[in-house]
Amino acid sequence: MKVKVNDHLKVELNTLIRLELKGYVPQLIIHERFEKYVKWIIRIITLVGIVTSVVTISKWYFALSLSILIFLIGQFFERTAFEYTTMVVLPFPDFEIDYSQWKTNGFMLPHVVSNENRCYMGPSFQDKSYAINFFKYLMQWNWNNNVDDGNRIIVSIVIEPNSKYTTYIYSNSGRKSLDIAFEEAAIENKLSKYGKSQQKLFTQMIFCKTLEYRENYYIHEFLAKQGPTGQFYFTPSVVPQEVNTAPEFLFDYSIVKFQYKLRNRNEIKEHEAENILKP
Repeated sequence: MKVKVNDHLKVELNTLIRLELKGYVPQLIIHERFEKYVKWIIRIITLVGIVTSVVTISKWYFALSLSILIFLIGQFFERTAFEYTTMVVLPFPDFEIDYSQWKTNGFMLPHVVSNENRCYMGPSFQDKSYAINFFKYLMQWNWNNNVDDGNRIIVSIVIEPNSKYTTYIYSNSGRKSLDIAFEEAAIENKLSKYGKSQQKLFTQMIFCKTLEYRENYYIHEFLAKQGPTGQFYFTPSVVPQEVNTAPEFLFDYSIVKFQYKLRNRNEIKEHEAENILKP
């Protein structure tokens, strides 16, 4: 369930309020924006406890039960843990994104895959200049290196139920540069946010394209020859201007990849990037 934070942002409710078990005892985890409300609840509970202490209840077991109930409710809210949000905004492209540029995927596949003969696969764009800018931007996620041995650039292929497949490209949320940014923010807020946990959020670009998954298309041969693990060249290409001509592969901008994701649509979990943008 999403709740509105402001005019421009909606977030999942469980990022603001949730219950977690600490051992066998439930603990309320709440965002710091609601801290004042929790404090007022505790004050009201204290006031109720004071008022009931001067009220005579004829049945001792009623009085005891009420006192225990007020005590337990008070303890529950006293144990509330507060979180603050650190938002890391990953750099956006320095060129205008044109989603119509990504026309299809280009494949260059050897007869037999070996150390000397690898598969080439990647988006095929309308314009050469756009293809170059796009892959230069992707390489920024990998410290401008064309060998992605840290899997910082995620390439994900999702087989759709309607004879189509979707290719996703996005940044790896587990890469070390993000950890460093969150650690620096935690140090900076060490005093002002004392006793509170850091909630880590970040924004990034997610690119995707849905294409036909017909039997005679190269995607089938690529998946057969190139498993989800193993070296291949993630390479941009330019769609041919004439019929029955090969695409122009831009080898100078190839990114050496060592893995990609391959799943069916029903295997995608709710929180995953592939679920954010659906065909």
